[in-house]
Order: sequence, then structure tokens, then C-alpha cells
Amino acid sequence: MVSGSSPRPAMSAPPISDHRSLAARAEAAVAQARRLAAEHHALLAAVRQTLRDGPVSSPPAGRPPERI
Repeated sequence: MVSGSSPRPAMSAPPISDHRSLAARAEAAVAQARRLAAEHHALLAAVRQTLRDGPVSSPPAGRPPERI
């Protein structure tokens, strides 16, 4: 401690309402992560199925295939 400075006050625990708010936000974040993981899984499965099935159809004449 530097001479002449006062000690810092001890950190107190946040009020219970803050804990509930943080818990609710954490639960919402977990739910969103689960939804995103499910969407990712479904998209990946669709891409894999498309790759297994091979090319769908040729593009219309005079139009080059679209690049992804």
C-alpha cells in the first residue's frame, strides 16, 4: 500500500435481484446457444445430404452457375 492512500473498501456481493437477473441472462444465453447449435446441425446435415445426392440440375442456358 502506498503511504497516504486509504485502503480500498471490500467488494460486497451484489443484491439478490442482480443474481436473479444474471441467472436469467445466463439461461437465455444457454437457450440461444442451444438453438444456434440445432440450426447449425440441421444446416450441416442438409449440406452433407446435398453433397451425397450430387448436382441438382444444370443452370439455365446462357447463365453461368452462381458461386457461393
